[in-house]
Amino acid sequence: MASSGNFATIGIFKLNSGVSYQDGRTSFTTGNNTGVMCGTNCIPGHKWYFEFRCNNFGGNNVSGDQFFIGVAKSETQNNLTQARGGGDGDFGAYVVNSYTGNVRLSSGSSGGATGTGAFAQNTVIGVAVDRVNNTIKFNKDGGSFGTAYTIPSDIDLFPFVGGGGGSNCQGSFNFGADSTFGGRETVATNSDDNSIGEFHGAVPSGYLALSSFNLPISDDIDPAQTDDNYPSKQFGVVTYTGNSSTNAVTGLNLQPDLLWVKKTTATGTNYLSDTSRGINKFLFSNGNDAEQTGGGYASIYSAFGTDGFTLGSSATGPNDSGATYVAWGWRANGGTTTTDTSGDISTVRQSNTASGFAILTWSGNGSNNQRLPHGLGKKPAFVIAKRRDSAQSWGVWTQSLGANSKEMQFDNSGEQNSSNAWYQSGMTTDFVGIGSDRNISSSTNVAYVWADVEGMQKFGGYTGNGNSDGPFVYTGFRPRMIFMKWAAGGGASAEPWGVFDTARATYNPTSAHSDGQVYWNSSEAASAGSTHGVDFLSNGFKLRGNGGLNNFNGASYIYGAWGDVSYKYNNTF
Repeated sequence: MASSGNFATIGIFKLNSGVSYQDGRTSFTTGNNTGVMCGTNCIPGHKWYFEFRCNNFGGNNVSGDQFFIGVAKSETQNNLTQARGGGDGDFGAYVVNSYTGNVRLSSGSSGGATGTGAFAQNTVIGVAVDRVNNTIKFNKDGGSFGTAYTIPSDIDLFPFVGGGGGSNCQGSFNFGADSTFGGRETVATNSDDNSIGEFHGAVPSGYLALSSFNLPISDDIDPAQTDDNYPSKQFGVVTYTGNSSTNAVTGLNLQPDLLWVKKTTATGTNYLSDTSRGINKFLFSNGNDAEQTGGGYASIYSAFGTDGFTLGSSATGPNDSGATYVAWGWRANGGTTTTDTSGDISTVRQSNTASGFAILTWSGNGSNNQRLPHGLGKKPAFVIAKRRDSAQSWGVWTQSLGANSKEMQFDNSGEQNSSNAWYQSGMTTDFVGIGSDRNISSSTNVAYVWADVEGMQKFGGYTGNGNSDGPFVYTGFRPRMIFMKWAAGGGASAEPWGVFDTARATYNPTSAHSDGQVYWNSSEAASAGSTHGVDFLSNGFKLRGNGGLNNFNGASYIYGAWGDVSYKYNNTF
């Protein structure tokens, strides 16, 4: 498989409706103040270069009509005032002002960009974004670069222009496919022709054009480098109908080690089974019950196969006759476990370093701030844990919470304070850090651990805007499944865990499907979620509803996404 080598274009995420696009979505014209987000971000781990030309200020390059050129985080698209004003600490724009020539970093001016003052019409601004050292610098008409200013390391940043006030305000981006800039410089960013970029000015050494050919993807799951570890072999989703008899479910595309099943057409439990505990031992994310091994659940699964699983006869559970279900499956290590004593507690684990997923089981020792070895070689990004031998709430940690005292649970509440929930400093490339709340003496426990994997899975947070034209969240891949959960703010007090996938929602938005939305923490049947729509995109997802489940204005949300096609190999960019 080879990348298409498409260059970036202006994205669909703009701040007002008065924008038209030209030159294959590399130029725009507007009759009103605007901000434009572009089709790719400056990806962590490399250096990127692009250009912007000030074609027409719509009048004069004066205060109110000027451009702000640089990078911004995706939330900037949701606030026109801040985009025109050159950025704010809450919205994260890092730009040069065409009227003054000054750089504005987040909330204030930070000095001259080029030392040459205001930009004339047809000025070309070069933007060099270093996501290795996290700096940005600018030049003017191919001249020398000015100061390298510091930008944050922990947020995704997109090529951005804000402002432009007069009628027929026009600007153009060049991401390397230069057709109108004059092409004085040709830079080969890779030996393959797909990555060559043509630019107006000299490109700094080591910087790449924004071409899909140059996008990073983890070597472990790159389809060009592996026959059996690419994303759709690591995570899968399948829908099926129960029959209360032997029922072979195929189409998952992998042999699952964690299987999570939810009935969709009627009320029904969320069932979690895994190959570490045993495929017929069940936990339930919509309840705090202890692990169940008997009763109607005893012989549900007769096997986990290479393309799915087989259900046995049962009068209850994930095989009710005529009921429809969705199943999400993750691959770990085929059920082969290792006893690892490298941490504070002896842990039985099966770990998949390619997909960044591990299943851990252990017996609690009652101590706080303990480390469990996970074997992934990457820092955890999302962890859920449950006591098995007794009823206890689920514990959920994600990297966007960022504090020892914060955790989530599988209920409708937001982030919660618990001084003994998790051990933040223990979350490392080798260990999961747990507090005594998840390590009760003599208890038996399980944890499911995921790490970010470039091009396949990502966990983070976003801020809602309360608008049906909601925030865009960049993942770097086409999501196959997304969960999102309200954490704090926005006037909300309780919202469930919403889950969306492309097995049920086969076209956008998810709210167009009667079963597009289900809940991890509720037995409710699937619904359309009319105010909670989501668009699945080639490089992330966009909120299309204004409901509290995923888009209250000003509310903080956490999310997780698993993909099937990396952005590098999608046809659009």
